[in-house]
Amino acid sequence: MTSASAAAEAYSSRCQRYGAHADELGRRSALIGNLRGLFFGLTVILALWALFGSERALASSGAGLFLVLFIGAVVWHGRVLARQETALRFWYVNEHARIRTGSDWHTLTDQGASLVEEGHPYAGDLDLFGSGSVFQRFNVAHTRFGQRTLARLLGVPVTATEAQGRQSIVKSLVNELELRQELEARSLSLTLPRIWNRTDAKLSLPPDPEPLLSWAESAQLPEFTSLHLVAFTVLPALTLFGTALAFWAGASTWVWAIPLGIQIGVLFRYHEVTSRTFHSVSLGQGLFTQYGPMLSLLSQFGERVPTLAPLLGTLGDSHAPEQAMKEFARWVGFLELKLNPLVHPLADAFLLWDVHCLIALAKWQRRWGKKLRTWFEAIGEIEAYSSLAGIAHDNPDYCWPSFASEVKLEALQLAHPLINSAARVGNSVNLGGAQQALLITGSNMSGKSTYLRSLGLAQVMALAGAPVCAKSFQTSALVVRTSIRMSDSLEQGISHFYAELSKLKTVVETAHENGAVLFLLDEILHGTNSVERQIGARWVLSELLRCGSIGAVSTHDKGLCELRGELMNKVVQMHFRETVEGERMTFDYKLRPGPVAGGNALRLMRTLGLEVPLEPGP
Repeated sequence: MTSASAAAEAYSSRCQRYGAHADELGRRSALIGNLRGLFFGLTVILALWALFGSERALASSGAGLFLVLFIGAVVWHGRVLARQETALRFWYVNEHARIRTGSDWHTLTDQGASLVEEGHPYAGDLDLFGSGSVFQRFNVAHTRFGQRTLARLLGVPVTATEAQGRQSIVKSLVNELELRQELEARSLSLTLPRIWNRTDAKLSLPPDPEPLLSWAESAQLPEFTSLHLVAFTVLPALTLFGTALAFWAGASTWVWAIPLGIQIGVLFRYHEVTSRTFHSVSLGQGLFTQYGPMLSLLSQFGERVPTLAPLLGTLGDSHAPEQAMKEFARWVGFLELKLNPLVHPLADAFLLWDVHCLIALAKWQRRWGKKLRTWFEAIGEIEAYSSLAGIAHDNPDYCWPSFASEVKLEALQLAHPLINSAARVGNSVNLGGAQQALLITGSNMSGKSTYLRSLGLAQVMALAGAPVCAKSFQTSALVVRTSIRMSDSLEQGISHFYAELSKLKTVVETAHENGAVLFLLDEILHGTNSVERQIGARWVLSELLRCGSIGAVSTHDKGLCELRGELMNKVVQMHFRETVEGERMTFDYKLRPGPVAGGNALRLMRTLGLEVPLEPGP
């Protein structure tokens, strides 16, 4: 059994367990729902009997009993539904983990297409985001902070020391499967609507927290002095006491009307800011409170994953986020009484309800508001590292890269991580020192472009702190630059060839600035004639090597294999080849020494039914 299939079997077992638990809770929920209906019906019947029947004492007692049972059933039902939803979320987490280990991971809907940075020097060439991407297969982050952090880990180069620090965090999270899945299950509240069966599980885009963060970090709410607090507490007491006196003792109406009038004036005074606050915190669909369950896990991560201490240490008390979110949820819940048109006007008029909520939220904003973004970013960091830890957990045959101080890249059996284990073929590489570049030739479909992407992805994942799809991998803090996939633009007036030149310009300029570049160039300058291609390609390669960069160049042009003098001493020629049996071609995707002997374009044409001759005519 391969490592991937073993992981898939483990996730399938967990899916069955959580699915069975959810089904059992569903049956229990249906039973409790029926009991709720029964208790409510009996309560209504007995209440009517108490009002209009002869046995009022017995009927009212019975109505009270069944009312208590109804309320208890409602509470019980709510808890069972919450447990059912939790079980369904864990089923969802494990089902998608199983999918990521198999060949149908392309069906995952979360592709990270919105994270693509226009003009990024290698994201498009290496398939980091979008359909069929690294993000689609490995991401388990469901907050915007987590997805952006994962994009940063994959898209921004760092030093070897920083990469080693990232790797230590990822390693510490690999065996924390339960804790990682707990975080993912809780984060699904942002992107997965409430689900009551497995066919309803459809992800949406994570909501944007910026409007609510802007409110939390602003100083929009008024300052309330001690005199304000005393007045806003005494006035409702006077109003209620005056109302009681007028009702029970026949006191003058003015006893309660005067303080009530003052309260109504206070409500008008703060009406605008109260409404604005309500729209900011309540109509944001409870976004802050959805982060609460995730924030409550920060203390557990801090206790169980020591390598996260530098990150979580900046947050202060690890229990503070949980406390803050509970307070926020409570006061937002009180403020949402505004949605009840029957109760809210009376509560607001007699108790200054909205003003007291406003005071509490103003206090909360001053105490916690400017810390909220730091907490959310910490959640995002952990989500991103959990995604990388999942790669190591599901692929124990991957290796942990090591880092060297000198410019080098060495790997044994390096393969592409997006190709399933049963189909991928590994190849070794040794770059650095006297051997600074590979010049790879080969026929169409033989594996040249895939090999270049394998090199680039290995370097990107190593610097991100992730394991690499290889038996061993040693590298330095090389900046990746690529020219593999081209696209023209009619709108911008950019031709295919000009797009390639722009990419090559970026590669060469980065080498001039940085020196330590891993360059990966596929079919270099294939948009021009053979003579100019050879002159231009040799110049580009010589410039990159002169700057101390290392990399690989693929080509169909055998003329590029005829390099001169000192340049030839730094370049190793390798090739991929095909096996031809009649009109049938097969590829083993093995990298071999030396230049390729021939091409296969004509044979490919013949396999498509185009009867092109294999030899030149007379």
